[in-house]
Amino acid sequence: MKINITLFFQITNFWITYFFLHKLLFKPIIERFELRKVAREHLLKELKKREVVLEQKISEKRGLLEDFRTYLKKQYHVSKYQRQAVSSDIRYVKDEEEIEHAAQDIKKIIIKQVPHAY
Repeated sequence: MKINITLFFQITNFWITYFFLHKLLFKPIIERFELRKVAREHLLKELKKREVVLEQKISEKRGLLEDFRTYLKKQYHVSKYQRQAVSSDIRYVKDEEEIEHAAQDIKKIIIKQVPHAY
């Protein structure tokens, strides 16, 4: 069996091509993929940290809102008997004198109901 010189050149050409492709093309692409992977993992870790902080802030705000609601219920508790004093049937009258009289009545009721009014 005779080995032709062209086979030797083909094998040499293959290894030279493989070396240059590996060095110039494959290695930089693989490094770029690895950098992307590391960056993605870093971003996911940051996102998880921020989600935890966000959940803490949301629960804190919910607690503050609930405290404020209970404070308002305590401060402005109106019994059902006090609510009946203000008429829910309000009608608008075109006569200015009647409007002024109604405004004065409403003002008196509000002053009675609200302890810190003028």
